[in-house]
Amino acid sequence: ATVTMAHSRSRDLPALARQADILVAAVGRPEMVKADWIKDGATVIDVGINRVAAPEKGEGKTKLV
Repeated sequence: ATVTMAHSRSRDLPALARQADILVAAVGRPEMVKADWIKDGATVIDVGINRVAAPEKGEGKTKLV
């Protein structure tokens, strides 16, 4: 197996992600990895935890994603 490490400023990150059979995302930014970055059949493991606004829960509320 070939392991490739990348970061948020890697050149052409979407192309790197599209090559992965297994993609582990630990970015610390919600929704950084887009659906069109993932090839069919790939496994995605998201280990990032982020708080985003959750207006459906009430004013000023957040949820973990």
